[in-house]
Amino acid sequence: MYLYRFINQHSKIIYIGRTNNVIRRLRNEHFTNRGHLPEACYNETVTIEVATTTSLNEAKMYELYYIEKYHPKYNQSDIGGGTFSFELKDLTWETFNFHTDKNNKTKQEILSFLDEKTPSSSKARVEMNRVFLFQMICKNTE
Repeated sequence: MYLYRFINQHSKIIYIGRTNNVIRRLRNEHFTNRGHLPEACYNETVTIEVATTTSLNEAKMYELYYIEKYHPKYNQSDIGGGTFSFELKDLTWETFNFHTDKNNKTKQEILSFLDEKTPSSSKARVEMNRVFLFQMICKNTE
């Protein structure tokens, strides 16, 4: 399972979510015309950070924890229903800045990043999705 967060130009976390497939989530929901968040959220996002968790329950716990900790403006404010009385160890986040000049990121570098986020059993099925996502990322950097 993965947690991901969208960060704006002021380094503020504006959305936190979880998924079992980062590529599918980005391709089928976020940054497409089928995204469930307001377009302003996608326009504000300059960085996506991804962290790995060991289970669905851990991902749910961290998602609620981070939403309560950071109060991202595009998450529902009442999703957690309160504050935590404990601290969790911070996850290790990997940053992918898709708004950098696309000349600074080669196609292979972008596809390598996406490969790391794809379970090996799914690689054959997502080959065309990787190309589509690469084109979408490049379009968003223009």
